[in-house]
Amino acid sequence: MRRVLAIDPGRGKCGVAVVEKEDGTIAYRAVLSVSELLSLLPSLVETYKPDAVLMGDGTCTKHLQSEIIECLPPLFPLHLVPENHTSERARKRFVCENPPSQWLSRLIPISLRTPDKPYDDYVAVILAEDFFAKPENAKA
Repeated sequence: MRRVLAIDPGRGKCGVAVVEKEDGTIAYRAVLSVSELLSLLPSLVETYKPDAVLMGDGTCTKHLQSEIIECLPPLFPLHLVPENHTSERARKRFVCENPPSQWLSRLIPISLRTPDKPYDDYVAVILAEDFFAKPENAKA
């Protein structure tokens, strides 16, 4: 596989990312409502032509899985992937990549900073990176 569309499913919103295996390029990244995701998914697959869709196995997966399958072309590969600690890792990455603008806020340690917006898209990126990093997916 050279490109995947990763989804971090949630109750009200989902993180979505299209990630390239070769260099980790993020072709698309967004936090979408569930209804936005379901309506955009066919065009995302058409536009970015991923080899598979990855879906985190955590919150709301069972509920959304069947709806996502309905939005995909017939027999399109969908892989459930582990979400262990991805939210914590995504939060840390988000805070590092989006430093506070006020100088006083910079004095607060990274571990105590709170993201000012949803970062589910970062979780989706990490799901893709973890998938590509597994030896069994290295040659896929």
